[in-house]
Amino acid sequence: MPYYTSTMFDSQMAAIGIMPESVPTMEALGRMNEERGVYRRLFFHEGRLAGAALIGDIRIRRQLMDMIRSQRQVSNAEREQLLTV
Repeated sequence: MPYYTSTMFDSQMAAIGIMPESVPTMEALGRMNEERGVYRRLFFHEGRLAGAALIGDIRIRRQLMDMIRSQRQVSNAEREQLLTV
């Protein structure tokens, strides 16, 4: 699974899994909290988490990696919880 982390401009970032450029039919959901400087964008393919882009608080990355590896369906409630920043 592709995985990249970096620190830029005093902020952490992580790119995990497949990005929409690889599979144009992916569904992308994102959320931003400007106050906290946190951004999350999740990419789903056929109901399964396939990738993510995180900026700011990236502690959720291991959970997302496990979900991508499991290839299980992600419910709407789980999606909402993952996007809570």
